[in-house]
Amino acid sequence: MKIELPDKTAADLRAMLDRLGDHSDLESYVQRLLPKRLLFETIAEIRRGTAGVDPAELQAAIDEAVKETRAARRSQSLSADRS
Repeated sequence: MKIELPDKTAADLRAMLDRLGDHSDLESYVQRLLPKRLLFETIAEIRRGTAGVDPAELQAAIDEAVKETRAARRSQSLSADRS
């Protein structure tokens, strides 16, 4: 991965990491940070998309999806055990 940062931004980031006692290089820091940032962005997107949905309706949809997923996994596991 190659990311180019302005010199001042890179220096500020290195200084912040030093203050925090994190002596990793910038690439390692970005690699650790990026999955968390993507998760937060995904959560925000889901919240925006479900803002007008009744909480009980949303919970019922989540419960149903979990139930179906677990049933499918159990079925796959049983099929694999029989093979």
